[in-house]
Amino acid sequence: MILAALMFGMNDPKSASIFQSIALMYKEEKPFDIMECVGYLSGQIVPGEVNRLDKLQEKQLIQEQNSNPNVSKTYERIGDLYKNQKQFGLALECYRRIVTGGLSNAPSNREQLPSIYYEIANIYQAQGIIQLALEHLNLAINSAIHTERPDLEFISAMMIQRGDIFADKKQFNEALLPYHYTLECQLKHLPPIHPIIATTHVKTASMHFQQGKYEEALHANLQAIEIANSSLPSVHEEILRDSDNIIWKR
Repeated sequence: MILAALMFGMNDPKSASIFQSIALMYKEEKPFDIMECVGYLSGQIVPGEVNRLDKLQEKQLIQEQNSNPNVSKTYERIGDLYKNQKQFGLALECYRRIVTGGLSNAPSNREQLPSIYYEIANIYQAQGIIQLALEHLNLAINSAIHTERPDLEFISAMMIQRGDIFADKKQFNEALLPYHYTLECQLKHLPPIHPIIATTHVKTASMHFQQGKYEEALHANLQAIEIANSSLPSVHEEILRDSDNIIWKR
């Protein structure tokens, strides 16, 4: 209640209302609007309040049915809050509740799975736990492919990220597999001069160059340059620079 009074005094009635609701729940164990609180904190994180808010939300979340899409959405928002604060352990706990707690079984929640697995993969990658990052990236890709309306751009980005992980590990053959798969999908579904196709050609060329396959590298770079010449000037300049870096390293 003290925080609520302070917020009223600072002409911030929205904050005051939220903290008053939290105080009432502590005192009388009454429910309050979870989504309003999470939405507010997403825009302005209050130090020291997120952990308490998570516990309060947990109490109501347990009482919700798994078929309610708001439950998994709320866990995701709490996880995003922790991730933005770099509290990766707590973020992972929230994300795991969605993928392992039965919440993902509801049809309305299945479209959410690729992004959740992707967030988990990114956290593991940031922590340097590469094997778990790859495992969850694979789960993200597979679940994205099997959604009702697959997002080709999202899938391509994840495949490229998978290739980049192997490239960083100097495992060039393993990196080429997702690059080639991505290129195949892009050529099938995108305009032939789409800039993202040129970017994939450049990545493929880089792997061939690292393996000493200079003819393959040159061929991929020439394809990238051809697309760049038909694209916007800013894209043209970026792709040409990356291609030149590979060609002149020889």
